Amino acid sequence: MLKPEYIKKITLFTVIIALVYTGLPCLAQKSVKALKGTEIVEHLEKQAITPQKALNGVISFESLLEGGSLINNEPQILYTIAQYKIYLGYKHNEVNYAANSPDEYVYFEEADIYIYNGKSLKKIIKNYPASPIADDAAYMLATIQHNVDCKGDTFCQLNAQIDKYRPLFKGFHSSPFIYHAIQDINDLITPLANGNNINELDKSTVQKLHTSLDRYYNLLKLTKDDNKTKSFLLLARSYNNLGDKNKAKFAYQYLIDNYKNTPDANQARYELSRL
Repeated sequence: MLKPEYIKKITLFTVIIALVYTGLPCLAQKSVKALKGTEIVEHLEKQAITPQKALNGVISFESLLEGGSLINNEPQILYTIAQYKIYLGYKHNEVNYAANSPDEYVYFEEADIYIYNGKSLKKIIKNYPASPIADDAAYMLATIQHNVDCKGDTFCQLNAQIDKYRPLFKGFHSSPFIYHAIQDINDLITPLANGNNINELDKSTVQKLHTSLDRYYNLLKLTKDDNKTKSFLLLARSYNNLGDKNKAKFAYQYLIDNYKNTPDANQARYELSRL
C-alpha cells in the first residue's frame, strides 16, 4: 500500500512539471485507502481539480512519459493518470474526452458514465509489481469495473467479483486491500450461506455456483489476511446448502486446522458436528 513517505520522494522536478504544464496544485494523491468511482471524483474536486485540469494533466503526463521524462516516478504518474481518466469518464458531459477514446472507455448507459478500462493501472501491476503503489492499483482496477451484464444473476455477480479481485489476491497476498475484497465477495456469498432462495436454483446454476465457490476457496488460501476466517465459514455453509456435504466438511476442517483459536473455528467445530 502506498505510504505517505513514498509520495514525499517524488522529485521536485516532477512537481514543477505538474505546476507548469498542467496548472494542477500537485500530483493527485490517494487517501488512506484506494478510492472508488464517485469517491475519486469527490477526492479530486476537493483538491480543486476541474475536468479541464484533469485533461491537461493526462495530456502532459502521458507526453512526458512517452518522452522518457519522469520515468523514475512512473508508477505514481500512471496512478495519477488513472485517477484523472476515471474522473473524466464521470465528467464526460463537461469535457469530451472519454467518448473519443473507445480503446480506453466503455459507456455505461444506466449511470451515464464512461468506465475507464484501467490501462495505466494494468501497466503498474505488470511493470512495477514491487512498487508500494502496485496493490493500490490492483484494488482500484477492481473497484472501477461494473458488472453491467449480470442484472441480478447471483452466479454472474459472484464470478465477476472473483475475476475482478483475482489479480489482487494472486499478486499481493499481504495487501491490506485484501480485506475489502473479501468483504465484497462475502456480501454475495452470504445469501447462499443463509440458504436464501436455494430451492429456486436450477441444476445448471448450482453447478456453476459450485465452481465459483471453488475458485474463491483457492484464492483465499493464497492470502495472509486473518480476516478470512469468516469466509471459510460462509463457504462451508454455502457448500452444504448447495448439497455438497463433503466440500462443506473440508472447508470447516480447513478453518479448524489452520485457525484453531478463533471464534469462527469454534463455530465451525459446532456446525461440523451437526452435519
